[in-house]
This record gives sequence, structure tokens and C-alpha cells, in this order.
Amino acid sequence: MATEPAIIATLIAAFAVCTVTVPRYAVLVLLALAVVLTSSAYETSISSVSVSMAHPQIISPAFSVPAMLSLALPLLITTLSGQYLPGMAILRAQGYDVSANPIMIFGGIASICAAIFGGITTALASITAAFCAGPDNHVEPDRRYIAGVACGVFFCVGGVFAGTIVEILILLPSSVIALLAGLALLQPILKSTGAIIVSEDAQAGLLTFLFTASGVTLFGIGAAFWGARSASPFIF
Repeated sequence: MATEPAIIATLIAAFAVCTVTVPRYAVLVLLALAVVLTSSAYETSISSVSVSMAHPQIISPAFSVPAMLSLALPLLITTLSGQYLPGMAILRAQGYDVSANPIMIFGGIASICAAIFGGITTALASITAAFCAGPDNHVEPDRRYIAGVACGVFFCVGGVFAGTIVEILILLPSSVIALLAGLALLQPILKSTGAIIVSEDAQAGLLTFLFTASGVTLFGIGAAFWGARSASPFIF
């Protein structure tokens, strides 16, 4: 509000209206409105964005101990603690009694295949799980898989047109991007905290939330890792 008062206030007001009228498409409406407002305020044009497709390139693997210790191992720890653990917690909080083993095995195999093309770790996406596993997608839990499939398709489309998407986001001020991200996460956070309160082990869930939100850094490792550590008894 301090940096972009008119744009931010308009987007917040639009969000309040859209969550009542078209809750499923509220974030998409905000994104389109943000592009329009930014273009008007800063005299930028969406026509300057070029449509470009990504082209996969095969990368020959090369074993490197320094790279494994400085990149692969931290990425593995971050993936396990920041994606798999909260992702499994979200699924189980929504009533899905799933095993982590097949998910981790499939993620590992997919990561090996993606590495040939320079891809990063493939894992259970915790935020995506929060979006897809909730009752907003379908009243019947057995039908919510459609949201997950749709996310997968759109992720693929987003990967192919990643350059174009980045050009669109560059048009937006950082404060607007932060607002869009924060508003998009309101409902998942609300549902997750609600599930924590009514769970049998509410204390573990509360500790997870407090650790993660604290922003504390210990031994050079961020709060998301320590929050996931406190969640381990809650999940397993």
C-alpha cells in the first residue's frame, strides 16, 4: 500500500468481490487486472511480450563431488522437508490416507529422467496439494484428482511457455507480485490452520506453523526446514 497505493487498493477490493462472486477464478481475474492496471500506470504494453517456446536440450551427466555436496544434497534435504513433509501433512489433513513410499519412488524416477534435460528435483508439491486437495475443487474427495491432473497439464504448458510468462511478470511491480502470491495463499493457509486446530495432535501442527512463520535461520538453514522438522512426528 505504501509503494503502489492505487493499484494495491484496487486489487484488494477486486479480490474481496471476486472471492464472493467467482471464488475459483479470483486469482486469475486479479492477475489480468494487475496486468491492465500496471500497463496503464507505467505505460507498458502487453504487446511487447513475445510468444516463445522452450526447447529441451539433452545434457550429458557428469559426476561431481563438490556439486553433489553443495547442490544435490541441500536440494534433497529441502525437497524432503519443504515439499514431501508438508505435502503429506496436507493430504492426510484432507482425509487422504496415502503412503509416502510410492510417491517418493515415482518422484525419484521422474527426477532421474528430468535430469537428462537439466531439470531439477521432481517432488510432491505442497502448495499445489493445498490448492487441489480441498473441498473447493469438488465436494466429493474421490473427484478432486481432476484438479491435480489439471495442475499437471498447466505446469507443462507453463514450462513450454516459461519465457513468455516471465516477460509478463516482469511488467508487474514486485509489490503487486507479492500481493498476488499472498492473496492466492490465503485459502490454503486458512484450511491448513483449521485442520491443525481440529486435529488430534494440534500442538505438533501449531509448532510447525509457528516455526515456519517465524523466519528464523539456524546454522544457515531457513525456517521452512525447521518447521518441517517439527512436523515429522505429526506426519509419521
